[in-house]
Amino acid sequence: MMQFIRERSKGLLSFLLMGFIALTFALWGINSYFTGGQHSAVAEIGARTISSDEFSRFYQQQYRQLQSAYGDAFRPEMIDETQLKKKVLDAMVGDSVLRQHLIKRGMVVSDAQLASSINQLPTFQEDGKFSSALYQEWLKSRGYSPAAFENELRASMLTDLARSGLRGSTLVSPADMRELIRLTNQKRDLALIGIAASALAGQIKPSDADLQAFFDEHQASFQEPEQVRVQYVLIHRDEVASQIKPDDAALRELYATEGKRFGKPERRKVRHILLKDESAAQSLTAELKKAPDRFAEAARRQSTDKGSASAGGDLGWIEPGMLPAALDQSVFNAPQGQVIGPVTSPDGFHVIMVDAVDSARQESFENVRARLIEEYRAAALTKQWGELLDAAETASFENASTLEPVAKLVNATVQTTAWFTRTQGPAPANSPRFRTAAFADAVVKDGVNSELIELDEGTVAILRLDQHRPATTPALAAVKDQVQSAYALDRAGVIADERITEAENALKEGKTPAQVASQIKGSLREIGWTGRQGAAGLPAEVTAQAFSVLVPADGTVAHTRVRLPNGDRVLILVRQVKDGAASELDAQAQAQMKERYGNLIGDQELAAYIDALKDTVTIKTHTDRL
Repeated sequence: MMQFIRERSKGLLSFLLMGFIALTFALWGINSYFTGGQHSAVAEIGARTISSDEFSRFYQQQYRQLQSAYGDAFRPEMIDETQLKKKVLDAMVGDSVLRQHLIKRGMVVSDAQLASSINQLPTFQEDGKFSSALYQEWLKSRGYSPAAFENELRASMLTDLARSGLRGSTLVSPADMRELIRLTNQKRDLALIGIAASALAGQIKPSDADLQAFFDEHQASFQEPEQVRVQYVLIHRDEVASQIKPDDAALRELYATEGKRFGKPERRKVRHILLKDESAAQSLTAELKKAPDRFAEAARRQSTDKGSASAGGDLGWIEPGMLPAALDQSVFNAPQGQVIGPVTSPDGFHVIMVDAVDSARQESFENVRARLIEEYRAAALTKQWGELLDAAETASFENASTLEPVAKLVNATVQTTAWFTRTQGPAPANSPRFRTAAFADAVVKDGVNSELIELDEGTVAILRLDQHRPATTPALAAVKDQVQSAYALDRAGVIADERITEAENALKEGKTPAQVASQIKGSLREIGWTGRQGAAGLPAEVTAQAFSVLVPADGTVAHTRVRLPNGDRVLILVRQVKDGAASELDAQAQAQMKERYGNLIGDQELAAYIDALKDTVTIKTHTDRL
C-alpha cells in the first residue's frame, strides 16, 4: 500500500487524501429505475442491457452533479462530454458486471433488509416517517411496479454491500499509518529565484525580418479559426409549465380517481426473529407465546437476520405491501402484543410480534389540494412537453430551410448569435452541444435545420446556419502586434531558461541564493516552511514541483525549475525537509486519515476486481449511440 503513496507523493497526496472522486454506483441504483422505453441499447453485458434512455438519464445526473460541484464557476466548455460519456458508460458496465457476479455467487438482500431500506429512504418520508402515499405516488409517476422497484433496489444494495465490505476489510497497518503521516504532513523549507518573462519581453526589439521569420514558422498560431453565426429558437420547459392551471373540477376528479393514495394506511410496528430450522422456529414460537416480554432478548440471541437482531428484531413501522405476501398477511392479521408464527418465506421461518398499531385514516381533499395541483401539473407537463418537442421536431424537419414555423409553434422568436468558433462563444454558444450542432455538416454544408439540442434539463434549442467563415491565415500586417508580443515572449523564455541554468551553475559553485539572484538579475523570495497544501500566493505548480524533488540526506540544498503558465521561470530551492509525525495529529484526525486511505485502497481493489470480472462476461458497447 505504501508504494502507492510513494509513487504519488510528488505533490498529489494532499489531493488524494481529501477524498477519492470517481464514478461509483452508490449513486446509480435508484437512478436506473428511470429506464422507460425500449430504445436502442448502448451496451449489452451478459444478460443485462443498458438502454440509451437509461444511459442518457444517468449521464445527465452526473453532468448536473459536476455543475453543482463547480457552482457559479461552472462553464460548459470545462467538460469534455465525449470523454465523460465514455467514463460513465464504463462505470455502468462495471456495475452491471459486479451485480451479475454477486447474484451468481448466491449473495442476497433479505426481505427485512429491503423493507428497512425502503423505510429509511428520505424520498418516501413525510414528517420523518415512511409514507406509503409518497411511495405509491413515486412508483406511479415513473411507471414502476413495487416488484420491479424492489428487484432493482436489491441489486443496488448488493453492490453497496460489496463495496462497503471490501472497504471494511482493507487493513491499514501501524507502519502504513506512520508512512502515510510522514508523507502527508511533510513540510519543506523553500526559497524561490524567479525570472519574470514579461519584464524581459518588454526589452526585446525584433526587426521586421525577425517577425516575418517567426510568423512564417508559427502561422497556425495566428490563424483565424472557422466561425459561424446561427439563427436559433429556444424552447423552455418552464414556459410550458406556467400555462398549466388546473381548475377545481380537474383536481376533484384526480382526487376521486387516486383517493386511496391520499389515505394513511394502517401501519404496524413489528419485531421478528428469523430462523433457518422450522422445528426450532416452532419451539421458539411456543416458548415466546408464554413469555412475549423475552422476544427482544431471543431475537438478539437467535435471529439469523443480523440487520435487526441487534435491535431486538425491530423492523420499524411496516405498511401493507412492504413485506412478501405471506409475511404481510400474517403481520396485518396478528393481534397486537401476541407472538405468532412460524411464517415461511424464502429466507427461512419468521417468529413475529406486533408491538403497536397505527390505524388507517383518509386525508381530506382540502388537505391534499396543494399536492394534487403539483401532481396534475407534473403529469400534464410531462405529456405536453413531450408533445411539444415532437411537434417542434416535425415542424423543423418539414420546413428544413427556415425556423419560423418552429418559432410560431412554440410561441418564441428566432434569434441570431454573435460569431463563434468550435471551441468558444457567448451564450447559448457557450454550450459544447450547441457548438457541435452548429458545426455539423448537415447545418454548415447542407444548410438544413439542426436536430433538437438539449442545453439543460429544461431548455431545448433548434438552430440553422446564418453565415459561415472558413478558417483563414491573415497577412502579417494584420496581426503584427500579436506576432511581436508572441515573438518577444518566446525570446524572453529562451533568455529566462539560460539565466535559470546560469543560476543552477552558480549554486553549484557555492554562491548564496541572494548572490545568485543578483547575478542573473532575478528576484529572491523566501517562502520558509510549507506543507503540501502550499502557502498563500504560492502557485500550485511551484508546490507540486517542490515536493517532487529528492533532497540529499547530507544537507545539500536541492533545486528544481518550473515554468509558470504566464511564462515566468522559477528556480525552487529546497533547503530542508521535516517529516510529518503522528504526535502532530489528534486521535480523531488520525482515524479520519486512516479511514480515507482505507476507502481509497478498497475502491482501487474493487475496480481491479471488476476489471477482472469483465473478462468473464460477454460485453458489447455501442459508443456511437451515446
